[in-house]
Parts: sequence; structure tokens; C-alpha cells
Amino acid sequence: MVVPASTQQEIERQQELERKHRVRMEKRENLVAQEAEREVSTPEPVEGRKHYSAQTEAYIETLTEKPVEYEKEIQTDFYIDRPPTPLFLPRKEGEDVETQVEDGELFDFDLEVDPILEVLVGKVIEQGRMEVLEEEELRAMRDHQRFFEQKRNAELMEVQRLEAEEQRRKEEAERRKLQARARREQRNQAHKKYIARIISKRYLQHIGRNTIELLNSEGSYKDPRETNFHQELLPWLYKQAQAQQRDSLLQLIEELFKKGVNSLLSEHKNSVDKEYQRREDQRQEAIKHQQQEEKRKQDRVQARIDRQKRREIEALRERVRQEIIEKSEKAEGISRQELSDIDGRNNVPIVGTPGGILGEFLCFIVSLEEVTGKQLTQEQLTQLLHDYVNKTMRVPKFKVDVLQEEKVETFKQENQLEFALNELFSAMPTTLEQVNSFILDRENWVPGTSLGVIWEHFAEFNLRENLFEQLLQAFFTVSTSKQLPEGGLNYIKEKLEIGAKNWTPDRKEAAVVRIRIPIVYPEPPPENTEEPKEPQEPQEPQEPQEPPQPYEKEDLEDQVLMVNPTREEFSVFVIHQAPQKYFRNEICNWVKTVKGYNDLDVEALKETMKAKGSQIEEKLLEIIANDLPVFDFEIN
Repeated sequence: MVVPASTQQEIERQQELERKHRVRMEKRENLVAQEAEREVSTPEPVEGRKHYSAQTEAYIETLTEKPVEYEKEIQTDFYIDRPPTPLFLPRKEGEDVETQVEDGELFDFDLEVDPILEVLVGKVIEQGRMEVLEEEELRAMRDHQRFFEQKRNAELMEVQRLEAEEQRRKEEAERRKLQARARREQRNQAHKKYIARIISKRYLQHIGRNTIELLNSEGSYKDPRETNFHQELLPWLYKQAQAQQRDSLLQLIEELFKKGVNSLLSEHKNSVDKEYQRREDQRQEAIKHQQQEEKRKQDRVQARIDRQKRREIEALRERVRQEIIEKSEKAEGISRQELSDIDGRNNVPIVGTPGGILGEFLCFIVSLEEVTGKQLTQEQLTQLLHDYVNKTMRVPKFKVDVLQEEKVETFKQENQLEFALNELFSAMPTTLEQVNSFILDRENWVPGTSLGVIWEHFAEFNLRENLFEQLLQAFFTVSTSKQLPEGGLNYIKEKLEIGAKNWTPDRKEAAVVRIRIPIVYPEPPPENTEEPKEPQEPQEPQEPQEPPQPYEKEDLEDQVLMVNPTREEFSVFVIHQAPQKYFRNEICNWVKTVKGYNDLDVEALKETMKAKGSQIEEKLLEIIANDLPVFDFEIN
């Protein structure tokens, strides 16, 4: 059989490609081996430290010793092997031509072998040179490492010497400070004695004159005329009149004496009271003036603090706008975005609402019970959640990621369990019971999440007791249900998820960012300036019309701003109002189609859910973000 020239060339080309591929693989294996030989070990750690292996990948992947295995059976159909396809040989065309080639006409070995030998010898020499250079490089690296260790030991000794010297300097400084403090106290005592001596001298310098003036003002020194009147005139007058009118004169004199003494006593008392009142008024005026001065100082200080705080808040708002809002991108389809919690632990763009989608469903259950006036049982709550997820939910995933990843791993090791949180539907019943108890224990949750705060302070949020536990039990029951809807296991994987995440106790939330629905401010009606053409009959006065109130924009675009709340230096709480409104309208319109709720007032349920959502949001921010500023951005 004659093989065509084209087929022979194709075979040779394939063989050449395979040969080149083998050469490349051999070179790659040689390079890997050489790099492994050139690796230099890490220097030994200093005293008191250890080397630890750390994962530096961008996304942490949980490595398991043995992956999950499933046994499946399949039966293939029986087919008869197809016979091999005969080789296609094109029909021969043209005429055969022959020629005679003598030896040496096409190829001269002595001439053609020179470049090949040159290449081979050059490659051998180059390879040898590379090996020698690598050996020299390894030797130089070992010498450098030995020199580095010697230098590091010398630096450590120098550091220890400097630390000891610094300690001695610090102790000497403390002794000098104690001595200086003692000398300062002695000087203060001497200065106080000196000041006390000066003050006492100044105070006692005029004590004599002041004492006389004080006694004189209080009436201790009487008028000589008054003294002569009482000591000379009155006794003489008394003796003269004693013989004539003894009884009447004594009574008259006694009355005069009493009147004089009483008048003097009243004048003295009035003067003393006036002096006391004057001093008290001066003291009260001084106290009032001092209080006014202190209040003015406090007002000035508080005004400075308020101005500084306003400047800091404005700077923070501008920083949030530049680093978070302007760098965020819009996503199409509000109702198709996953609802997440509002905190800043997620380092990905999110749509935030208090408690995520579980928090919104909790608000719906509370509003439904208030409108209907009936408490839902555990079975009714589970059925509602199952029907909503199975028939109506447009959100990509109903996700609850509030567990601490470290405690989940500890729980698995302590109970010797092997399971994945997103595949609990395939776990054994005993495992499900243990996992259910683990999830319902609030100690295993990430501290500070919105759902954890609502659960802990359920009374302050006006939630009935055990409602949160019933909702968690319903979610766990639906996510592990064996009665699967259309879509089976893949449906549960895509729609429901119980997640865990790493907990970082250092919270860096600096503000609350609220992506609000744009507000429309209607224009006031124009005033009627036209004059009446004809006199009209008097009409009753009409009540003044209230100006139109601003309202939320109704025709919103079906897009939402995806905000990444986490930055390297700070993070924020993020709340989106438009997705909240879409979700609440969707679930309120859906519940009317559920059996038993056909007569439900949907508008009343929407208003109640809006009020409850605002109440839960305000109380949650009061607990976890009481001192943080709230920045509103009207974006659609």
C-alpha cells in the first residue's frame, strides 16, 4: 500500500510535536529539581519565639482529610462495537516521475555535522557553567546566612546592653524625680508659712482700730450726755420729786426709761440686720457672678466641642461618600439581590437590612400576628416559611450566617461529627438533634450581630417570648426537611443556607449609612392673583389648605447600590430602604394567597410592617450604634 505524501508529512509533524513536548516536560522537571536544590532554609527563630505555618491565600478553604463520598449506581445500554473506519486514501492524480540521486549530492556528513557538534558542545559547556554558578551561589548564600546570624547575635547583645543601660537611666530619673518632688514640697511648705505670716500680720495690723469701730457701731460706747443724764440728772430729779410725787414720778420715769432703751435696742437691731443683709446680698451677688462666669466658660467649651464634633462628622461623611458610596456599583434587579446584615464584618458589596432576610421575615411574622390578633403555632410558622421559600421567594438565598466558625469546628471535634452546614438535609437524625441544640444556643453566635441583639433584648423590641426560637426552629426544620420540593437537594443548596464566619472582636464601625428612597418635594399651588369681575355674594370662610407634604418616590428604577461596608481603617452599618420596601410588598401580597389569610387586609399589614420595621431599626441602632452619626444618601 502506498502512503500519500501529505499523510506521511502529517505523521512526521505529529512525531515532531510529541518530541518537542517531551523535551519541554524534561526541561520543566529539571528546573523544578534545581529550584528545590537551591532552596535555603529559613533562619532559626530567636529565643522566645516560634515559627508557625500560616495560610496566605485570598480565600480560606477548609481542608478535610477525606472528602464526602456518595455511592451511585448506573446501568449503561449494550451497544455493538462499531467497526474501524477504513483509512481514506485520495485517488491518485497526475503522472509519476522518477529521478536518480547519487551519493553525496544531497547530504555531506562531514560538512553538516559541524554545526550540530558546535551546538552540542556549546550546550554542554553552558550547562556545566550554569551548575558551577549555582554551586557558587549556594555557597555565597550559606556564607551570607552565617554572616547574618553572627550579625544578628551581635545586635541582640547590643540591644540587651542598651536595654540595661536604659533601665539604669530610667531608675536614676525616677530617683531624681523623687528628690525634686521632695525639694518642691519643702519649698511649698516654706512658702505657705511665709504667706500665712504675711496675711496674719496684715490682718492683725488694724485689729485695734477695727475692734473699737465695731464696738462703737454695736453701741458698746455710750454717749456721755446720755450717761450724765442717767447717772446724774435722773438720780437728782428722782430725789427732788420723791417727796412730792414719789409714786407717779417713779412710774413716769420708768416709762421714759423703757421707751428710751427700747428705741435704742430697735435701732441697734435694725442696723445690725441691715449690715447682715448687705453682706449676704454681696455674697449672693458674688456667687451669682461666679456661677454666670462658670456657665459662660462651660458654654464656650461646649460650643468649641460641638463645632469640632460637627467638623469631624462632616469630614467623616465626606470620607464615607468618597471611599464607600462613590466606589460602590449599582446592580440590576432589586428583588434578586441577597439581603445581608447591616454590620461591617462582610468585606463584600451587600444590600443591608437589620438581621438580613431572617430579620425581615421576623418583622413580617410580628406584623401578621398583630393584624390578625392570633399567635402562630410552631407548625403554622414552619409551613409559612416553607411555602414562601418554595413558591414566592425571589431573593437568591435565604442565608443565616451567625455562627462562630471556631465554635463549629470545636463542636465537631468534641462530638466526633462529620457534617457540612449547607448539607444538613443529608445528615443522620441524631446529628440533626445535636446541631439543632447547638444553633439554638446563643453562646455559639457571633456577638453583636443584629439577630443576636434582637434575640437578647426581645422584650425591648416588643416581641413575644419564644418567638425568635420558634422562627429559628422553623428555619432549621425547613432547611433539613426530607420532604423536598421540586428541585430536590440542589434546590435546598441554592435557596437555604446556615453559615458560619470568623469572628473579629474588634469592631470598627464609625457611622450608619442609610441608602434612602429619594424624597419628592411637591411645588405649592400658585396663588390666585386675578381680580373678581363681578361682585359675588359673600361665601362662608373656607379652612386654609395645608401645604402638600413631601413623599417617597414611587417609580423607582429596578436597581440597587451594592455597598461594601468594610475598609481597612473603618467600617459602617449599611441600611437599604428600597430593598426593604420591595421585600415587604412582595411578602404581604403573597400571604393573601395562602389558605386562611384570603380575607387579610394587605394595606393594614403593609403599614404595620413598615411601622414595626422602623421601630426595630431605631431600637437596634440605639443599642449597637447609639453614639454613631447617621448619614442619609438618597440614591436609587
